[in-house]
Amino acid sequence: GIVGLGRIGSRVARRLQGWECEVVYSDIIDIPEELEQELNVTRLPLDEVLQTADVITLHVPLGPQTRHMISDREFDMMKPTVIFINACRGPVVDEAALIRALNDGKVAAAGLDVLEQEPTPVDNPLLKMDNVLVTPHLAAFSQEAGEKSRMFAITNSARVAGGDEPDSVVPSTDF
Repeated sequence: GIVGLGRIGSRVARRLQGWECEVVYSDIIDIPEELEQELNVTRLPLDEVLQTADVITLHVPLGPQTRHMISDREFDMMKPTVIFINACRGPVVDEAALIRALNDGKVAAAGLDVLEQEPTPVDNPLLKMDNVLVTPHLAAFSQEAGEKSRMFAITNSARVAGGDEPDSVVPSTDF
């Protein structure tokens, strides 16, 4: 299950096509039906994604409505066999609730590229858990990714300077 089918979430969905996964997603923004068909994804309400998915991966921006959007209530809905992935922003997940869910067997495992507090204190319990993999918030950094980011920034700057909208605008009023 993908929470947030924007630029990154849709890339995750595209990669999952090769694995012939049944992909469900939730997003507060309407996704064009053509894109849903192209990505072979099915939209469900967030609660249904949380209840049915074997893997849940988060790809939402951080804002007032997404801060701690995944907490005790949401973890209680998940399958006890779920693998939970946060690759967006640490504070989207209530870290104390995640620790409880992992300790209580409500979540089988977690993959975290971000944590609520960065830099992460060395005594953070998540760093010592056998069922948690934490990467140092640079899982996507490479020479190629850096070049692509620089070109994206240059292209968007030129678009704005020319009076056009930049690509990949996150509508701030929705968060």
